[in-house]
This record gives sequence, structure tokens and C-alpha cells, in this order.
Amino acid sequence: MGLISILNEECLRPNGNDLSFVSKMKTMNKEIECLVNNPLHSPSEFAIVHYADTVKYEASCFVQKNTDKLPIDLLHCAYKSNNELIKNELKKAFETKSLSSGKRDKKGGNAVTTKFRYQLSKLMDNIEKTRTRYIRCIKPNPEKSSPTN
Repeated sequence: MGLISILNEECLRPNGNDLSFVSKMKTMNKEIECLVNNPLHSPSEFAIVHYADTVKYEASCFVQKNTDKLPIDLLHCAYKSNNELIKNELKKAFETKSLSSGKRDKKGGNAVTTKFRYQLSKLMDNIEKTRTRYIRCIKPNPEKSSPTN
């Protein structure tokens, strides 16, 4: 299970938190080489080996930042707005929030990673529909000379 899926799942759980996110991620991906499982890391830290270097992450507030929650009073104010754009855009969010009494959406519609995954999927679909062309230009060569060995 991937990092985004685990984070999304943690955001949807009623008592999801950063420590259980890191714990799940390390447990479920312990055989993956790019995940560094260092015993000296704190319970909220993990490291991933990226192409360029190893990056250590502090997972404090990951779950909180990923949960896309708007305060009910802000939604209520926007719903009563005279601006049609604001009113129409936030109407669905207000009605959903009013019906669920502030609980997290069980379908996963309120996590930032859910929206990110959807947008990334749409982007990939659009890219696949186009004719991809690659331009190879790594280093400018204003003299237009060939390299000498």
C-alpha cells in the first residue's frame, strides 16, 4: 500500500493520527528498499531514498494538514453570500457538512490526497491523449560546437 493511500486512510479514520500513519507505513512497506527504517528515528519520523538523496520526514501534523476541513461558520457565511460564484461553489460543501454534522466524509471526499490523486489521474489521462515529444537540451551550446575528447 502506497504512502498516499495510507495517509488518506488515516485521515478518514475518526481517530487517525500521525504516529499511527508512520507506524502503518513502516509496517506495511518494511520490505521496500526505498523506505529507510532507522531505529534512531523518533516515532513520527521516516526517511525515503529519492533519486538524488535520502530525505528524512517529520510527520507531525501530516494527518491534520491533509484533512480538508472548512469551518461550518465559514461555509454558512459563504452560503448566504450575495456573490453567486462563492455561493454556488460552496453550496454543496455547506449542504454536505450540515448533513454530516461535521463528521469526516466516509467516501474519502475530504482528504487533500484524494483530490490530488484525482487531479493527477486526470492529468495523466490528458497527457496520454496527446502526442508526446521530447526535446533533448541539457546544456546550452551557443557556439554550436561539438565536444572534443
